[in-house]
Amino acid sequence: MKPKQYTEVRKAIIEMVLTTDLSVHLQLVGSLKTALLSQNKNDVMESPMMLMKIIIKCADIGHSSKATLLHARWSELIIEEFFLQGDEEKELGMEISPFMNRASENSAKNQVGFFEFIILPFFDVVAEIVFTPGFKPILDQVHRNYNMWKKAEMLQLKNIKDILDQVFCVDEHRTVSAQANRTSFVPRPSHIGVHNSSSPRGTGNSGTPAMPVAPSPPLTSTGGGGPSTHHNSMCVTPPAAAPVLETPDEEPSPPLPGVE
Repeated sequence: MKPKQYTEVRKAIIEMVLTTDLSVHLQLVGSLKTALLSQNKNDVMESPMMLMKIIIKCADIGHSSKATLLHARWSELIIEEFFLQGDEEKELGMEISPFMNRASENSAKNQVGFFEFIILPFFDVVAEIVFTPGFKPILDQVHRNYNMWKKAEMLQLKNIKDILDQVFCVDEHRTVSAQANRTSFVPRPSHIGVHNSSSPRGTGNSGTPAMPVAPSPPLTSTGGGGPSTHHNSMCVTPPAAAPVLETPDEEPSPPLPGVE
């Protein structure tokens, strides 16, 4: 790589990393809104740097657009990470950072605020800039997940464990999936979706942490958003995830070595 190319690539990488900083989030959203209002959408679509910023930002906060149970699992991990930092700050005699005090948890309110001030403004304006049919399922799923947190807030739930159990029905799905996993091998789906895992916090053979995944919902809970009839009376079955665009003539994923 020539020195000039190296400098340009390094500058682009630094800008991509800084784009994930929430302190510049409003600046990015503002730039996109300005381009939209001034009818300069093409300027955005034809700018490699702006497109890279949009893509890495979508990836950075992308769990908010994932299938409901997978989004719930990532949210649980992020909230616990915050609390672990708060625990350490407390032990060191430091002031506990906002949203990181385990003793004053209000996860539903915090997540609603995160969606309303960070997630929704970004994905809404990106949808208008991109304006392709393929982005609509992503935007629909973002709003679907937001509505789950709004329901938790309406029920005045604060603890993430209660929210996962009573609104996202995570415990219910874990139980059903665990029962299924004891009797059958479930191959990895050939498309992106909610995957099974008997050890979401485990590690792979490489020693690196396995990606947290949520269990697949039971077959009886795939439609609509009505109350569950076989669990907590407040538990609401997550709405169906955004449709997956199937690839024609897609070959099934090969079985794992040694598994019949």
